[in-house]
Amino acid sequence: MSTYIPTCQDGCQVIPPVWSFNDCDPDVNYGQIDRIYIASLGANDLIDWTSLAEWTGRLSNTDVDLQAIRFLNVIGTKPPAEGDLKDISRNRKITADKTHTITFRVDETDEANYDALRQIECNGNFKIWYQAGKYLYGDNSGITAYLSLNDDIPEDKKELNVFKGSITWDAQFHPDRITNPLPTI
Repeated sequence: MSTYIPTCQDGCQVIPPVWSFNDCDPDVNYGQIDRIYIASLGANDLIDWTSLAEWTGRLSNTDVDLQAIRFLNVIGTKPPAEGDLKDISRNRKITADKTHTITFRVDETDEANYDALRQIECNGNFKIWYQAGKYLYGDNSGITAYLSLNDDIPEDKKELNVFKGSITWDAQFHPDRITNPLPTI
């Protein structure tokens, strides 16, 4: 479980962070965001986001309870966050909050999912979590983000009609992550 909260050092005596590499058994991770979780901004935070039981009790794509957490099966990516490097006095530089973006597509475009796409157009502000490989990203509170979704009907009859989406948020740090407690396919 990641419980590390960065502490930014002040002054000129900044110690570089600790790193870890293993020549014989490197810990590598593969790409693709394959599931996004969405909750109302009015929903209670999770008590322990590492708990499978808590997730199981809240996950539902049909329950109309405010506490329900929805899930989308997606094919997605999170490119590097974009941050503006600012020049300040004496040739120093700082970085403002970074803009984080996830882009994804939903390939199941049935009526219920189309209706959900249209509902998102009312207000796309939600708490989100996302999973990629063996990790789940967010924290007990999720990530307060904006979700946008659009219908994409291709010209080619052999291509899938998909919903293309993006999720954006601004933050100084990348989100917390843990080993995913939820079963992955």
